[in-house]
Amino acid sequence: MIRAWRYHPWHGRHPVAQTVVAAWCGMSQPKLSQIENGKAPMHLDRLYQWARLLQIPANLRWFLLPEENDRTVTPPTTPSQDPNDSGTHSRSAPGSGTLDRRTLLRAGGPLACIAASAAGQRPTGTGRLIAALLTSTGHPQAQTPPLDHLQTRVAAVRHAYQHSRYHQALDAVPELLAAVRQARTAYDGDQRRLLDTMVAAIHQVASGLLLKFDEPALASVAADRAMNAARHSGHPLAVASSARAVVHTLSAAGHPIQAINIAVTAANQLGRDTDNATSGAISVYGALTLRAAVAAAQVQDRHKTQELLDEADQAAHRLGRDDNQHWTAFGPTNVTMHRVSAAVRLGDAGTAVDLAATIDLHQVPIAERRATLLIDTAKAFTQWGKHDKALDAIQDAEQHAPEEVRARKAVHRLLSDITHTCPPSTQRRAIEYAQTIGAPV
Repeated sequence: MIRAWRYHPWHGRHPVAQTVVAAWCGMSQPKLSQIENGKAPMHLDRLYQWARLLQIPANLRWFLLPEENDRTVTPPTTPSQDPNDSGTHSRSAPGSGTLDRRTLLRAGGPLACIAASAAGQRPTGTGRLIAALLTSTGHPQAQTPPLDHLQTRVAAVRHAYQHSRYHQALDAVPELLAAVRQARTAYDGDQRRLLDTMVAAIHQVASGLLLKFDEPALASVAADRAMNAARHSGHPLAVASSARAVVHTLSAAGHPIQAINIAVTAANQLGRDTDNATSGAISVYGALTLRAAVAAAQVQDRHKTQELLDEADQAAHRLGRDDNQHWTAFGPTNVTMHRVSAAVRLGDAGTAVDLAATIDLHQVPIAERRATLLIDTAKAFTQWGKHDKALDAIQDAEQHAPEEVRARKAVHRLLSDITHTCPPSTQRRAIEYAQTIGAPV
């Protein structure tokens, strides 16, 4: 059943990866492979569990869940074969403001399967992003927007994300995605392939937003869609950039080994496709290598971490400057920032603090990067038992990027750790600050 769902045509030309579905099911990829290729389960309760978890519609199953016995199953409609076409058409009454769950399930593929329930459970944050992404098709326009206008809007969304204006990006993504999908129907050839790169870029932003909201499983689906669109574009840099999103979601979901493998494979493929002959190719190659290095630090592989950081450092020196090609923020300074992240994950608090002190934040133009460095520094100070300095670093991060601190559960958890482990002299200030930003203590 799971294998049939992964290969269903609504996912596009490529099936949903086993690693992605395994993360949703809370099991390893080898275990999922064993289930798919082993003896069919003989007990309906196991099938019930998987059907609920994957939100597989009743009209695609040969059995009903116990709670569905008194329901009428709606006949299926033909799913779209185009992975960039959501096919979303609301069946709700006009102005009702409700979500037609079955329409979402047919229209949105794997993302909808989870989001149909998530949207109803989370009225703000992640739920609002997912519901808007799936249900907002925009208003039909008399004329197709010019491609340069759409490119400008995509760049604006990516800029908002990089500067931690997450709700601004959230508000812009649905209408923009609808506009780009509409434009795809009016173009072909190179222009359609350019629009495919835009679809990939928008889903990369969506994946990043979902990670910020602590939803790695949902983020992995958005990243998978980004990769699907990038492959349709045939653009090596679009594919490699989408691979970065996949790697990030795998690391966040607790699959660092797979993240390393995919990052290294994608970086090597990009090198073969482009010979890393442009600043853009060097930047994406370096950014992939940095993602792999941080994932290696997650599994405490010091040798691999250092090897990958040094490789990224070589690419940064070849680039010769701090830059933001293809929204990577890649350059020598960013390599040092990732050395800080890796040191924190390796438990080398002193090294992390020393490295962070060498970075001039005034030379880091991207707010999200500045805040991330300060939060990593706060983690290092917490490991070191210097709770007052950790709290100072978090407060500094909020000054640079308020939503990076106020909207992220990961930062709230760090603040909670500080409040529960710090001495009384710091605890009161930590609790008051947590209450100020709405973090639980």
